[in-house]
Amino acid sequence: MAAIMTIAASVMAAACTRCPGPAGMVRGVSSVQSRLSLTMSMHTQFTAATLRAQHAEHAQTQWPDLSTCTPQARGASHRPIWSHRRRALVLAAPLLAALRPSACSASLVRDGMNEFAANRVEEAVRIYDRIIEQQPSTKPYLWQRGLALFYADRFLEGAEQFAADVAVNPNDTEESIWHLLCLARVKGSLEAARPFMLKVGVDRRPVMRAAQSLFAGEADVSALTPFAKGSPADAFYANLYLSLYKEASGDPGAQADMQRALNGAYARAGVADPMVDLARVHMRRRGWN
Repeated sequence: MAAIMTIAASVMAAACTRCPGPAGMVRGVSSVQSRLSLTMSMHTQFTAATLRAQHAEHAQTQWPDLSTCTPQARGASHRPIWSHRRRALVLAAPLLAALRPSACSASLVRDGMNEFAANRVEEAVRIYDRIIEQQPSTKPYLWQRGLALFYADRFLEGAEQFAADVAVNPNDTEESIWHLLCLARVKGSLEAARPFMLKVGVDRRPVMRAAQSLFAGEADVSALTPFAKGSPADAFYANLYLSLYKEASGDPGAQADMQRALNGAYARAGVADPMVDLARVHMRRRGWN
């Protein structure tokens, strides 16, 4: 078991170092560190050379031969739509569960994300359910399934998915918010759902700390509005969560905020962030032009 945990740490660290980029890097490092703190007491800093050596040493047991997968399964025909943090967690999940990983599981996740981005959310759910059927230990890491369930109007199942995710990653602000959004649909309002809002740690992104306070009822929309005029990434996330909050509150201004999120520089730059895809899906599902 100790050997497997060591391999898990190596793969998670390698996944992060292979995903440089502006927005999302701090999120990636923070989430990976918190996930590691839950699974092992390990504080050794690995160098790049050590990571490469460990990867080579354990290649036979970690990853089956990718030649057994189809070109689609190897990701040859899919655009990269993972955020840095999410990508690291999805790739590391099977190892953290101390089970033999599937070489095609990451490809199936990508397939589901592509289906979701194309507004085929029901098909995305079917793909994620197939992953869980093949490897049940991956369920707590399939945050994408929770989003697809929300837009498929399967709110109770969505809440269950997000609760499972937060159980293994208690510093995930966004999953806590989405859990609350699902429960608000089940219980009829944000006010009725707030007593059941999941408690999470402190997000390292000020914009998400403000969003968390807003949804928890500890602040009003003025907590997020300054971020809507901030950096491109902050403006996108501020407008996105302002829209989601206003929609859940019955505020007709939700549509304008979502449009502002998509009209901003962050979304128009073609960044590899699945939340940009989500904003587009939201517009289409609501019939907002």
